[in-house]
Amino acid sequence: MNPGGWGRRRVVVMTATATAAVMLLTGAAWYDSYSAAVHEARAAEVAALEQAREQAALAAASATYASSRAELASAADDAEAVVSAARPAADQARALLDASAGRTLDEVARSALAAAVDQLTAALAAADHVIDVANDELSTATTDADAASADAREVHAQAVLLADIAATIERLRVPTAEQSVASAQVGVNEAIAAAEAKAAADAAAEAAARAAAEAAAGGSGGGSAGGSVGRSSGSSGGSGGGDPWADAYHEYVWTSGWTGEIDACNGSVDVTGNYGVATIAEHWQCSGASFPRWAGAIVVLEGARSGVYRIEGVAAVLDQATNTTNDLPRGYDLLYQTCLDGNSATMALVGMTRIG
Repeated sequence: MNPGGWGRRRVVVMTATATAAVMLLTGAAWYDSYSAAVHEARAAEVAALEQAREQAALAAASATYASSRAELASAADDAEAVVSAARPAADQARALLDASAGRTLDEVARSALAAAVDQLTAALAAADHVIDVANDELSTATTDADAASADAREVHAQAVLLADIAATIERLRVPTAEQSVASAQVGVNEAIAAAEAKAAADAAAEAAARAAAEAAAGGSGGGSAGGSVGRSSGSSGGSGGGDPWADAYHEYVWTSGWTGEIDACNGSVDVTGNYGVATIAEHWQCSGASFPRWAGAIVVLEGARSGVYRIEGVAAVLDQATNTTNDLPRGYDLLYQTCLDGNSATMALVGMTRIG
């Protein structure tokens, strides 16, 4: 045996073993370092992709926000212009509503105008509120520069809010309400014109009737120009016999009562008990059409209520459907009621002062 040879082999084996161990340890360290580098690279790649997605989402949200903000600003400006133009129309309509009181034959047209004015007033109030909200949002909303660095979801939510306000502005009914007011104003003006035309026609008819009565009284001397005074109401007396009121219009008041007695058409009916104001009433088609309504005419009443009265003119024209006894004119000794042309919506109350 060669002891020295064994020693050399042992050294060689130990050296080889040590070398292998060093290589194994060095390789493991390198592998760990490599794995860590790969993981970091992948993490960086994922982070980059996520950042890119966030930036893309933010860019899209920012673009939507900028568009919504511009649209809202434009819608608010347009709405303010519409509201500014509509306010004078509302004021004009209210003025016409006030000025037309008592100047129409009925309240149909004026009621339509009142409803249209209320609708426009409500629409203007709603528009003012939405415009204020829009202006507040525009003044306090995220700026374009802020949006570029904000969270995409927050920017998108802000954009949706602005778009909703803009949509609400678009639904405002101011233009429609303004058109309704304009149409209703035309109706009221037409109603005023119709009432004025009727008043002119009535005045002409009264003037003609008065002229005919005066001509008959002046040309006939004695005798009755309108029939004898009796159960038929309404006649013009003659001028003979020494009667100072012979040329006056004679009216027969046949009883006191209400609609049943008036419908009997036997003459005027004393309805004071129902009205609480001294009044006699008669249908137009009975003798109401011939009863004098011009100031200065003289009327002699006979029957259930008698006396001599001077006509003071038409004191009021009321609508049976809407007016009450509270609306009856006061300050006269007696009222004569008849519905013009038989229309209960134009119920004329003629004021009279007792002179005999």
